[in-house]
Amino acid sequence: MNENSSHQTLILITLENPRQRTIKSNMKILNIAQDPDASFYCPLSGEKLFGSDLSDHGDSPNLQGIWVNEIITEPSRLKGDMEKVWGSYDPENVDFDEWLEALEIENHFAICVSELSVIQTCAWYVFKTGA
Repeated sequence: MNENSSHQTLILITLENPRQRTIKSNMKILNIAQDPDASFYCPLSGEKLFGSDLSDHGDSPNLQGIWVNEIITEPSRLKGDMEKVWGSYDPENVDFDEWLEALEIENHFAICVSELSVIQTCAWYVFKTGA
């Protein structure tokens, strides 16, 4: 410190534990197209969610909800944070994918699965990491 200086500077450094910090970001949506006869597996747990047999539906602890474009207002397997925010969707004023993408829920992502067929069917699967 200089003797002619009339003030001191205090520098305070704090270290933040990254595990204590909550980061919220908009929902990320991955779009994939697949053959209608193909199976689809949970990308986190590896459990089969559906196959070519429509009655062949599995489940995963990471799966938080499924929406199909023909009946978008009737989700299935809704649970956790997605169950809590579902009431905020207004189908009259907002497209589903825009609503989904705007959600700020930590540790969640969505996969939109489109079938490679004449009829454009899309199903959104929302997953929670670390479930």
